[in-house]
Amino acid sequence: TQKNWMAVRQELLYYTKGEPVFNVDAEYTDIPKILRGYYKKVNGKVMENMERSRSDTIRAGNVWVDIQQVFYRMEENASGCYAQKPLKSIDRIIRASSNAHDLVVDFFSHSGTTLLASELLNRRCYTVDIDPVYAEITIRRLERFRATGRVGWQNQHPFQDQLRGSIGASAIQPDVESSESPRFLSMRSLEPSTTTPPNSALPTHVQFPRHLTDEVCEYIITGTGYFNFRGRDGLIREVGKYVGTSHYLIAAIRKPGYKESLERLHALRNYAAHNSKVAKQRALESIGRKRIGSAGSWLKVQDRFGGLVRDLKNLSGDIEAGAPY
Repeated sequence: TQKNWMAVRQELLYYTKGEPVFNVDAEYTDIPKILRGYYKKVNGKVMENMERSRSDTIRAGNVWVDIQQVFYRMEENASGCYAQKPLKSIDRIIRASSNAHDLVVDFFSHSGTTLLASELLNRRCYTVDIDPVYAEITIRRLERFRATGRVGWQNQHPFQDQLRGSIGASAIQPDVESSESPRFLSMRSLEPSTTTPPNSALPTHVQFPRHLTDEVCEYIITGTGYFNFRGRDGLIREVGKYVGTSHYLIAAIRKPGYKESLERLHALRNYAAHNSKVAKQRALESIGRKRIGSAGSWLKVQDRFGGLVRDLKNLSGDIEAGAPY
């Protein structure tokens, strides 16, 4: 944001039961101590704080200023994992609260950072995630680390090896300013646009692991979970890259009744996410107004949000009805 203080903190809730282990050495940072003073007599000798300290670096305490939030240019970044925690923070938590060979449990795996930190620190780890996409990313991130020693993807695509030669490199590049993906694309409906009839559902001839589900295939096709369709016409162009302009998906999207909803979906989403002058102007154009407070405030009245949802559900139904399988 350019209008307020940037939100840079993440709060961690710390609970204990009984008297668990706490390894204080894990609390020391890489920040050197520079402040001298605070004299104190210890065993009859007056010493200042640097003399009696256990380390020449400061302890983290309960505010960790030495850890950078993960962003897309960092080596440890895993594309599409927007709640990813820094590896250094999880490393600190595990080292402080466990010993080698102890069991670590994480019920919200997301990018797999806890599993990776446990691997590095010689801990056993059980982790799960309700979303099959993140479960898949967790598995692949650990496999990639074991094969290469790398801890992230540096903004590359976690499924790029499966895609290479199948739908081309352009389809696996993340888009920075995008709109949320429609959930109807899957690998079984993917067809080359120049060599096959438009309505034949062909296999991709890509060997996927058994745990690569339809949801993961949707993630693959839409990049990193986002699809920059830029309104109804942009969606038609994007889908056409994969399935051809005569495909049943295109036929459903082209129906005049969905144009307004798709235009508003894109414009209001971008205004809510970016709050820029350009995004606001496009949002105003999509709703035919001269003023707007926020995307949410406009959607909340007169059942506008409900109408948008109903249109999208109807679009989904038309797509399903047109599918040849």
